[in-house]
Amino acid sequence: MAGAGAGGISEAVLDAVDRRLLDLLQRDFPLNARPFAAIGERLGLPEDEVLARVRRLKSADKGRLIRQIGAIFDTTALGYRSTLVAMRVPEDEIGRAAAAINRHPGVSHNYQRDHAWNLWFTLAVPPDEDLDTSVQALVDEAGSYPYRLLPALRVFKIGVQLDMEGADDVSPLDSAQGARPTPAAVPSARDRAFIRELQEDIEIVLQPFARVAERLRVSQEEVLAWLQEAKAAGWLRRFAVVLRQRQAGYVANGMAVWRVPEDSIEKLAAVAASLPQVSHCYQRPTYPDWPYNLFTLIHAKSSEDCRAIAGRISQATGVSDYAILFSTKEYKKERLKYFVSPQEVMTSKSHSLYADAQRYMPGGVNSPVRAFSAVGGEPLFIAKGEGPYIYDVDGRRYIDYVLSWGPLILGHAHPQVVSALKEAAERGISYGAPTALETELAKRVVEAVPSIEMVRFVNSGTEATMSALRLARAYTGRSKVIKFEGCYHGHADFLLVRAGSGVTTLGLPDSAGVPEGIAQDTLVAPYNDLPAVDRLFSENRGQIAAVIVEPVAGNMGAIPPEPGFLAGLRGVTKAEGALLIFDEVITGFRVAYGGAQALYRVTPDLTCLGKVIGGGLPVGAYGGRREIMEMVAPLGPVYQAGTLAGNPLSMTAGIETLKVLAEPGAYERLEENSARLADGLRAAAKAARVSIFQTRVGSMFCTFFSAERVVDYASAKRSDTNRYALFFRAMLANGIYLAPSQFEAGFLSLAHSDQDIERTTEAAEAAFAGLGG
Repeated sequence: MAGAGAGGISEAVLDAVDRRLLDLLQRDFPLNARPFAAIGERLGLPEDEVLARVRRLKSADKGRLIRQIGAIFDTTALGYRSTLVAMRVPEDEIGRAAAAINRHPGVSHNYQRDHAWNLWFTLAVPPDEDLDTSVQALVDEAGSYPYRLLPALRVFKIGVQLDMEGADDVSPLDSAQGARPTPAAVPSARDRAFIRELQEDIEIVLQPFARVAERLRVSQEEVLAWLQEAKAAGWLRRFAVVLRQRQAGYVANGMAVWRVPEDSIEKLAAVAASLPQVSHCYQRPTYPDWPYNLFTLIHAKSSEDCRAIAGRISQATGVSDYAILFSTKEYKKERLKYFVSPQEVMTSKSHSLYADAQRYMPGGVNSPVRAFSAVGGEPLFIAKGEGPYIYDVDGRRYIDYVLSWGPLILGHAHPQVVSALKEAAERGISYGAPTALETELAKRVVEAVPSIEMVRFVNSGTEATMSALRLARAYTGRSKVIKFEGCYHGHADFLLVRAGSGVTTLGLPDSAGVPEGIAQDTLVAPYNDLPAVDRLFSENRGQIAAVIVEPVAGNMGAIPPEPGFLAGLRGVTKAEGALLIFDEVITGFRVAYGGAQALYRVTPDLTCLGKVIGGGLPVGAYGGRREIMEMVAPLGPVYQAGTLAGNPLSMTAGIETLKVLAEPGAYERLEENSARLADGLRAAAKAARVSIFQTRVGSMFCTFFSAERVVDYASAKRSDTNRYALFFRAMLANGIYLAPSQFEAGFLSLAHSDQDIERTTEAAEAAFAGLGG
């Protein structure tokens, strides 16, 4: 056979060892300290080769054949109630209905099938949630279309194992005929913590359970012992690999439904369960308009093979009244996340903390975009960050692509930064006097950033831009400045004119409280529009002190400069005697070690910095040519001061961060991983026929829900923010934390692993599928 079918992996890509390995991993993953070594012993392979093969089989170049390696729990034994639901939805409404259904975290599978009952989803709810009420709420949200509840009355077989070696004697994984332990009581709080962690994808490392133990703050031995206890209790069916069926060549998914006389049900079930191509076999209730009482799920390499398998069952049992419903679109397919429900979220600690916060702070937050007003719902309250992850106050873990809005390029709580901060804090938190730390960080900044010969540290990006523009006005003797629509340069009054960031997120044209007179010297041009800048200079000859620009616009998404735009700004400002100011608060040390100016090879007169140079602590800076910076007090007449400017903690975090970034290969790793993520998001959207415009510069990115190129504020504003909100919530439900606004950039860190990116891409595939075409 030359290939494995449309969408599958070519037979030539997998060798015999790969196929044997996949069959073993699907059956039972060793529960010991060195599981990959144990697998190697069975295959006659060294441990490092097993690890390398598993990583390849989970990687993009192998089609991400391995979906997940983790615990497979018994839903019923955990106290959950579940049901299959069939709905009859108008064809033009099915995508919207599916998206509404997918928002429930208990929906694990959602397919369109070729039948009058055309939308089929599986819902499971935790012990404290009523199943019937939850189904009715979902149906109402989806459009109140006709539906049928089809819970399992009897289970004859459950468990997918795809035959990767071509053998015909593969036995069932789980079967009702086999002795299954009587489930123990509903899991305790400690048990739930273990379940939540172990249902996630394990890391492909020498000792994966040691990593799990670290996150649970227990020993590896306790994790392994708990897994055995969970098996004995009936909670854990097995620990194994789950494959992507289409990538494995099993492109046909046929749900064969049978109308079987009551006294023949067990006979047909036994025949069906004996076939390796049948993964599930259930008895379900009937209705006047749905007479089928036995369901068998068939996985095959073609629809013809599915029909042939159903024919074999029919011939062996004499039951001829059956139908095969093929899936025509997959809206959602993922492992159920246990003990997470809408009710739990709404009664969580985050909800309580947010209610309390709103009593004491405007909107309950200290920066507007954090309030989730652009995406719906309530903000998460975060308890801690670690590497690429944040953990909310309820203990849920998320892969974080906000990273404190950009500063945490090393990830959360980087050990080198934390260790240095501890030492610095022990020596004193602030002195209000010069320290050697300020000089050390200043030296690193000057050596890295092409435009900076001297630098002044402040406490925020707002202070940096405000001070740089005051300096530019003093140096040139002019009053007017040019900024660009959608570019945010902090909240100084004269800069809150058609600004981005939270101003765009909240739909505010400008800020109240800014008198017209203050902003009258602020001129605005569209981003990426050089002719508009030329016109402003022509209309205001000899009056413009500076042009300030984000070289990569990071506050209306992430919009790169068009070719020639930055160079054109450099040319016109030189010709007109104005200063060019790069606001690199976001891009500085983010898109390259020397910032965007090093990446695009355009050198401004002044540069504003922040975020990364503070390693996550409050900081800002502005710097530039020596002759300009020598106008700043105490050397010159331009006054600027700050009580905590250059404080030792911010300086320490910045120094340690820049040390790591200066190591060979740091930006190459960021570039490679960021490209993989952006490519994965783009491919996932394309597969789901969702129109997006994906942008990226270095480790900054944005997914615009737009069918057009996004090059400026106007085109960014035409993005479908409602669709972004649906996407955001779907990703959040799958453990991915994105910016809660279409108009904010996302960020990667050096802590994000290949596995984190794979998991994010998988979540995106499900989220985009739920949005429909």
